[in-house]
Amino acid sequence: MAQVDTFSTTEPTLFIVEGLIYYLEHADVAALFVGINKLSGPGSILCFDFMHSDAISGEKNYSGFDNLKTMCHLKGEDFKSGFDPSVDVIDGFLRKSGFKLDMMMVPREMVAEYLGHLEWNDEENPPICPYYSYVQAVHCPVSTAKAGLISM
Repeated sequence: MAQVDTFSTTEPTLFIVEGLIYYLEHADVAALFVGINKLSGPGSILCFDFMHSDAISGEKNYSGFDNLKTMCHLKGEDFKSGFDPSVDVIDGFLRKSGFKLDMMMVPREMVAEYLGHLEWNDEENPPICPYYSYVQAVHCPVSTAKAGLISM
């Protein structure tokens, strides 16, 4: 994008990374975010979704996840990474890539905020996939963020 005449790395930009993170290793996610950071002007925003690490590892049994995992595997699209959906973990990962957490919503919060007519139920099928979360992060000035990789 830096070579496109109409793209400016000095202007704020919205970067949307949706449906990708879980197909990359953590180091590749960090490298992607570092690369996006290098293209980001002041006020730039990064939005992305991620799968919860306990779903991918099998530590927690989420309704419907096994079917999704099997279907993706049969298509040659195995999941490679997930994140603990805690503010500290996500913000720490982002800061090493030159961003800081602005907002994160876990599924229960999304239902409460945007689907108020639906009820969350942990015992039965929840109204949306319970193993995806969504993040909005903002570009950090170079002086406040050290770009690098972190191991999870």
